[in-house]
Amino acid sequence: MSEKVLITGGSEGIGYGFARCFAQRKAELYLCARNITKLQQAADALRQEYGCHVEIIPGDLSDQNCVYALYHAFDGNTPDVVVNNAGMGYTGKALDSDMKMDENMIELNVKTVMNLTKFFARDMVQKGKGLIINVASTGAFQPGPYIAEYYASKAFVLSYSEALNEELKDTGVHICTVCPGPVNTGFYQKSGGKMPPLHMEPMDVARYTLKHVQEAVVVPGISNKIARILPSGMKMRTVGKMKQASQHTDPQD
Repeated sequence: MSEKVLITGGSEGIGYGFARCFAQRKAELYLCARNITKLQQAADALRQEYGCHVEIIPGDLSDQNCVYALYHAFDGNTPDVVVNNAGMGYTGKALDSDMKMDENMIELNVKTVMNLTKFFARDMVQKGKGLIINVASTGAFQPGPYIAEYYASKAFVLSYSEALNEELKDTGVHICTVCPGPVNTGFYQKSGGKMPPLHMEPMDVARYTLKHVQEAVVVPGISNKIARILPSGMKMRTVGKMKQASQHTDPQD
């Protein structure tokens, strides 16, 4: 029997990279994102290229009603793998940012990840097995001036996921947190920023993560591993200089 895989934000970017990797393994895919057109296009492409089973579940996961509906859509038939990838971020001065946008981002990046992780992990514990991959960021390792809310939200994802993974040891359920650096997705185009020269492709991030998925924290890319060990203050100042110019929203699902 093929493994059942739920991927949020699965229509593009890193989420679609994971979808392609699991499709290669002939997994049964369930993709959730807001944009039904992009979802359908992604599903059609995966079916055509890999001949795999793909179902789409449109929904705005910054709305917790959609989160609960997504969980209950499986009616106890819990996925073998859940990839919590859907998220959003934007740059700008924290005091000038729109509070409603801030709240929506926290709902999606923090509350949705926490709730979906908790809902499905409980069921996985009952089955005695399961894998949850939570997508954070290298931004989780230090504060981010001019992108403060986003980095803080990813710090929550990293801290929560690591703690829960420790609690779940010996249950057969594993939580893996992946912390990518710059990735060639729509992030920079939508935000008006410039793609850093040292970046990765979404599928390479997914491949690397799945190769090292039994680790608690996965940091794809040598440059990102090196950056992780630099002093936090140095990284924070560098991030501030890089992000100061860009002040546009960037949904990632």
